[in-house]
Amino acid sequence: MAKVELKGLSFQQIYGKQISGRILVDLQSGGGGNKQLLSSYNKHIVDVSERLVNITARKIDVEVRQTYNSGISSVQAFLKTGIPGNADGTSLQSPGTLSLSGPSGSIGIAGWKPFSTRYYNTKSKQFSKTKNLFWVRRATGGLSARFGVFAGPHKSAVTRAATVVVLQTKGKKGSRVNTFRYALTFTLPLPAAGQGYLKKLLQESFFTGTAYRGEGSGLTGGLEVLGYLEGKPNIKFAKHRPFIAAVMANRGRGFKKSIAKLIKTQAL
Repeated sequence: MAKVELKGLSFQQIYGKQISGRILVDLQSGGGGNKQLLSSYNKHIVDVSERLVNITARKIDVEVRQTYNSGISSVQAFLKTGIPGNADGTSLQSPGTLSLSGPSGSIGIAGWKPFSTRYYNTKSKQFSKTKNLFWVRRATGGLSARFGVFAGPHKSAVTRAATVVVLQTKGKKGSRVNTFRYALTFTLPLPAAGQGYLKKLLQESFFTGTAYRGEGSGLTGGLEVLGYLEGKPNIKFAKHRPFIAAVMANRGRGFKKSIAKLIKTQAL
């Protein structure tokens, strides 16, 4: 039987109205110079790739929605409870890392700027119960509630939508060693709010596995605070302490790792 090897696996982001993910899979077989043997090798690699693509597409359809929504749920949980810092009586320092549920581990937040002494004193007087928490001033309502109004319907839309997984055969190359390239493209429903910023903050971070650091703007409905807490500031701004993009990027990397493991296993 022809030996089929996985020679390349990469993830890409496709820009457009929707942010899409694309997985490129290169499968290779060696057919030598015998035309009859080469034809047999090519048929086998096509059979292997069809099986691999079908299995991978089904896994993507389920996991991309579940993993993406788990990132949004993690953000909701942090906004609801706040993120405990290290208080020294005059300021609040970053805890350094932020633990995530599941196999994703944690994200680093050591670069957060501490509270100024003036703000810490003010918060201690006005919001004593949350004085040692980042990202929250009051126990209920506020940003947490506003984000929940957006997040609930968005997660529902993601759950309901069938992930579009498009297979494109990129062809083969070589006369003696044949490489077949397959591309699987998939998308998720766009956020219904944020005028593009939430699309980048949540989906670009997820699909690329790298936290989006663009300037936060275009947010309304009580979400404006996300723009100057999470978005890259155009001036030095003490309240800039991003974590949402890092959470989504972490989930995206976990998703990619899971899909890559499946493909490598099935390609043997």
